Amino acid sequence: MEEDNLPELPSSVEEYIGVPYGGLFGETVITHVVREIVADPEREFRPRYLAKMTGKSNVSVRDALDKLVDQNIMTKEYMDPQRPVYRVNPGSKRLDALTFLAYAVIDDREGTHCMRDAVFEYCRREVAFRFAGEHEREKGVSYTGASPRSLLRGSQANPGRYAESGGG
Repeated sequence: MEEDNLPELPSSVEEYIGVPYGGLFGETVITHVVREIVADPEREFRPRYLAKMTGKSNVSVRDALDKLVDQNIMTKEYMDPQRPVYRVNPGSKRLDALTFLAYAVIDDREGTHCMRDAVFEYCRREVAFRFAGEHEREKGVSYTGASPRSLLRGSQANPGRYAESGGG
């Protein structure tokens, strides 16, 4: 869209444009951390990097990451005792839901169908994965499906791009 054709946003929406998830969860450290994780789920995260990206303190970001580990959304590895590495738990359905929510925020604001497309693609892959699982048991072969978050990258809009623009 050209700037001239952008729709006018109601003031109630405009106030939350730079807040993660449209302000639904407030403007907490953990929502800022989750926004960054949803934007790039394949990345390894360190508290210092996320503190820089979110503008929050290292301590508060580390606490948020530890909460996400407790919720089984992320895993924590110690390659160096002083600098733990955090990664997305590929089996986390909660992170899948947060990714869909990021698309929903885009759709509500811009009138697009990103979430519908992402959910359709997720369901298509999930059915294929389950079918392959049935086939594995019959044939004794191994199959690993794609991460639901990686397949969402092919949708019309990327929640990460939206998050980087300060809106998701």
